Amino acid sequence: MHGSDNPPLSAKKAQEIALSLVQKLRPEVEVWNLDLIGIQPIGDSDWIYLIKYSDRTGMIAGVPWAMEIPVYMDGTVPEVKIKKF
Repeated sequence: MHGSDNPPLSAKKAQEIALSLVQKLRPEVEVWNLDLIGIQPIGDSDWIYLIKYSDRTGMIAGVPWAMEIPVYMDGTVPEVKIKKF
């Protein structure tokens, strides 16, 4: 954010980017619940959004399955690699 009053990416846009990723990773989940939108520092002068979504239909021992997605201020997300066991 380098001295700016506002982040270069809106929270709404970061939320949409994160939702698109969780839907891609878990397409069988019909409804994702938005739990958290936060801004976290990384390094000395960079920031990211952390967006947390949960699936409350697939709870394990009463705890919802959740994903926290980092979204960089340029609108990108880290590359995700999924391995099957």
